[in-house]
Amino acid sequence: LPDDLAVLDVHVPRALARRHRAATDVAVEWPRAPKVGRVSVRVRIAGRAVGFVPVTVAARASVFVATQALPAGHLITVDDVVVSREVVAPGLRPAEVAIGTITTAALAAGDVIDRARVTRPPPVARDTDVAVEVQAGAVTIRTHGRLAASARPGEPAVVRLDAGPQLRGTLVDDHRVVVTQELP
Repeated sequence: LPDDLAVLDVHVPRALARRHRAATDVAVEWPRAPKVGRVSVRVRIAGRAVGFVPVTVAARASVFVATQALPAGHLITVDDVVVSREVVAPGLRPAEVAIGTITTAALAAGDVIDRARVTRPPPVARDTDVAVEVQAGAVTIRTHGRLAASARPGEPAVVRLDAGPQLRGTLVDDHRVVVTQELP
């Protein structure tokens, strides 16, 4: 199979399973290119064709996975998720964005973050006072500013500092923007 596909389930008919319980020399042939969904493959045992067996094929994709149990109503932060390459069951719609969303249902550690169990919080209004953290290597500078435009937690934000300049960072919650500066 291609690297982006995986067999999720094999639906062996009972009659075939009873006839060939101890089969060790099993070969599978794909009559057509594999695709996501339920498809049939040709099976040979000991070199003899025995018929077709349905299999469920799923896509493998990069998704957000919960690192710990998350209760309903929890604002997801960078510490709550990791990006992992997982087999995505048919019908599951992984969330494109997880950090900054709010859980609408409880999630267990290891669950894929899907669209049905998270929602985006309302935007924080323009001119809202926010704490600003500028991080450059091991140095963190804290100050205050105002949002130059409305933004949602987890999204990029532009903040005006009291001293005048504007910085671009990430609104990490309703009251804090983090700006990361790369050191030369």
